[in-house]
Amino acid sequence: MEHGVAQVDAYLKTNDDAIWAAGDVALVYNTFTEQWMKNCTWPEAMQQGMYAASNMVGVPKLYNGVSPIISS
Repeated sequence: MEHGVAQVDAYLKTNDDAIWAAGDVALVYNTFTEQWMKNCTWPEAMQQGMYAASNMVGVPKLYNGVSPIISS
């Protein structure tokens, strides 16, 4: 685990039942490489935040991971 970054489960919950993480403080599952990664894009962070908030209030919403596509 990187300093200040937590691996999350499919509901964006950390290993502490009272803490969820999203955005640049969360290690999320990369569906292409099948590895854990830090994803720092704004749209993905916003989506993760909405999923985490839903799960925090007891409305389960499964986050399947990220499929990053970057082009230049």
